[in-house]
Amino acid sequence: MPNYYGPLPHSLSLFVAEIPYLIVVVILFVVIEYWLVGWSDNGGDFIFFIYVYTSAFTYVGQWMSALMPNEKVANVDVGALSCLFNLLSGYKLLAYLMPSSYSLAALVGMQFGKIQDVIAVTVNGVMTDMTVAEYIADTYDFRPNCKYNFMAGLIVIWVVLQLAIYLTFKYVGHLKR
Repeated sequence: MPNYYGPLPHSLSLFVAEIPYLIVVVILFVVIEYWLVGWSDNGGDFIFFIYVYTSAFTYVGQWMSALMPNEKVANVDVGALSCLFNLLSGYKLLAYLMPSSYSLAALVGMQFGKIQDVIAVTVNGVMTDMTVAEYIADTYDFRPNCKYNFMAGLIVIWVVLQLAIYLTFKYVGHLKR
């Protein structure tokens, strides 16, 4: 980072500059995909969670670009971090640190957590009938009434990433003089 700007204005400008781009991308791609797939009628929740999820990973990329010495290393590191996020999000202890676990639980809970269609499920060799909502809640613990908890988790990840970007600009420099 050149020394033209302080770390706080630079990190805030990166945050603010990314918001219009993310809004356009979500509108162009997510809205089309959402209705083509045929999800539930409450599209506002889905768009908001996809926006928060997309933003979390965008800000991980911004943090890596600030932390690493050049864009090639940052690109490789973001790819590795994305793989680790998805790989490790299934572990209970690490799931609290992964943005993908929050957004997946919120999206599945919202989309399938209220479906009352009866399905046949085999548990320990015994076939039982249960609703899709019961299956999602019992098997994966994805509940539609917990979506605001997951939203809060994603917003906390946003704030932590913004703080990490600020601290990186303040304490890490790759300038060669």
